Amino acid sequence: MNHTVWKLSLVFAAIVLLSVGCGNKDSSDLSGSCYVPRMSDQSTACLEFSAHKKVSEFKQICRPVLKGTWSDGACDTEGSLGGCDLGDNKIWLYPAGKYQTSEDVVSFCASQEAPYLEP
Repeated sequence: MNHTVWKLSLVFAAIVLLSVGCGNKDSSDLSGSCYVPRMSDQSTACLEFSAHKKVSEFKQICRPVLKGTWSDGACDTEGSLGGCDLGDNKIWLYPAGKYQTSEDVVSFCASQEAPYLEP
């Protein structure tokens, strides 16, 4: 597995682990996103979290673990190549590093068994 897929796979694993036990959604659920301008492989991503009771934990790992910037809103998809739908979570990828075309993102989503999202 190449470094880019490995790194993003770790991000997906963190999302899944933090999502376990979220329970039913209600109007008090929070959402937000973590924009990561430079991952170790030079790719750029935004991780979007919706309707999770554990958004505070996602927020806590954004800066120290992912070196990202937290927002209480959704990712800005303008300029993105597309994203992968993980249900309540999404990852948007931007032209940088390994991801230069929407086909690159489609391939990544397929490798994660996640549907591709148009920007």
